[in-house]
Amino acid sequence: MKTILIIGDSWGVPNYNEEWSTSPETHTEYRLRKLGYDVLNFSVNGCSAIETIDYAKHTLKNTLNTNSHSVTVKRQLSHNIKSESLKEIPAPNYTGQKIDWVVWFHTEPIRDFDRSHNSLIPYLTCEEAHQVGCKMAYRAFVKLIDIIGKHVKTAIIGGQAPIDPSLYEYHKPNFIIEDWRSEIVGKKLPTCYTFSRTDLVDQSYDTLDKKLEILNVHKIVLNSMSDLSLFFDRCHPGEIPHELLTKKLHQAFIDV
Repeated sequence: MKTILIIGDSWGVPNYNEEWSTSPETHTEYRLRKLGYDVLNFSVNGCSAIETIDYAKHTLKNTLNTNSHSVTVKRQLSHNIKSESLKEIPAPNYTGQKIDWVVWFHTEPIRDFDRSHNSLIPYLTCEEAHQVGCKMAYRAFVKLIDIIGKHVKTAIIGGQAPIDPSLYEYHKPNFIIEDWRSEIVGKKLPTCYTFSRTDLVDQSYDTLDKKLEILNVHKIVLNSMSDLSLFFDRCHPGEIPHELLTKKLHQAFIDV
């Protein structure tokens, strides 16, 4: 039985909000378990790349050093319910088993810039801030792989944001979907790295025309997710996309 470690933002978190029409079992995490994989999911709603990577690293180090862990994380059930409605979820049950694959639901690298360098945004364009975030996120990912070991294979899914080409300067994944959202809707969408950070667009050094251009891209991306059969809440992939993704990952796990 192969062990799969998942990291990511809300695209990597099953939907536990009963108000929506999809259940946790439709998510890739549960589908992989049904196929017989041991799955450790460290994805957290709304987090940056480094936050989900640090969550995984902290748990792995605690387990390797002490054979026990007490890490817990508060994960919002959905972005569409009140922020105080949080669920305490125990850390995945890692007991030292060999991790065969890391699956990363890639989010916007600018979230890592936002965490550490927010005061600099008035002096940078959105693209410049994005590139700073890429360096932070991709370096952190490489460190996680180093901790797990050279044997581990990687699958990276461009989810909330497409994968930036600079990724390949740091790491070459065994399986990759550079822009899953475009794949789901069946057409190439304009590149957007600031979808959840409209405040940074407003504060950035970009010209007014450029800011309007970026916000227009936000509108196109948002409208592309209006099909509820594909995006159950008009924001996150639903049952059909996760079913297809699971099939692709399963095949990669067999072939690679």
